[in-house]
Amino acid sequence: MLVTDIRLIEQRKSLYRQHLLGDYKKQGIEKPVYTSEPVSCRVDKGESSYKPQFSFNISKNVSIGEIHSIPESVKHGLYFKLSNWYLSNISAIYKVVENKGVNCADSRVRDIDVCLAKYSQKVAQEMDVSSACYTGVKHALWSSGVLNDYSDMPRGSAHRATEFFDAHPEKFERIDVKLKDLNKLPAGYIVVYKRDGLDGHIAITNGYGQETSDCTDNMKWVQRQKGQATFDVYKLTDGWKYNSATKKLEFKQQ
Repeated sequence: MLVTDIRLIEQRKSLYRQHLLGDYKKQGIEKPVYTSEPVSCRVDKGESSYKPQFSFNISKNVSIGEIHSIPESVKHGLYFKLSNWYLSNISAIYKVVENKGVNCADSRVRDIDVCLAKYSQKVAQEMDVSSACYTGVKHALWSSGVLNDYSDMPRGSAHRATEFFDAHPEKFERIDVKLKDLNKLPAGYIVVYKRDGLDGHIAITNGYGQETSDCTDNMKWVQRQKGQATFDVYKLTDGWKYNSATKKLEFKQQ
């Protein structure tokens, strides 16, 4: 910058301050307090590209396809009907809750997370039962393309899912999360609750403090275990990609 330009800039600053000082004196204020320089001076300092920094989120535009057929015995079997009746009418813990959808506006969420969460939401709405959480999550993983087949994951209790996830670290990343932060997880994370004397529980987060599996709930397992629940949390690795043509997830080996 030329010396002449610098002098002009200083003159402009001086005139600007004098003008402010005159205005303040008219109002009976002897001396104004400057907390920062005028915005115009930022441009003079070479910050011609200065722009206010705003924090905003962009919604993920992710669509999904059909889910794989869920056996009628799971959706309408006597066992599941009785379980629903007990949990909905007698249990003080379980309460039927409305699914809030998938929080796509969270800056932490990726297209692959949104895709998995949306498939899980659709499965939960289709099943709408209880005591079949492992079945629900496996159908969500299968329908979204994460599993090649429903039988890929081990049979049995929900807590056994960790065996599959840990055996495929290139596809599933274990996340360190504190109990108090479970309801703050973004959409598309998989939470596997340990046995704790029972079969455990598994669900996929929707980003609104809810879990979806065979139905929608508000982290009821944490309440059931009275704050003593043990769990593991996983998310899909960056090796996954969302295919907008097939509306499925595909794994791309790095």
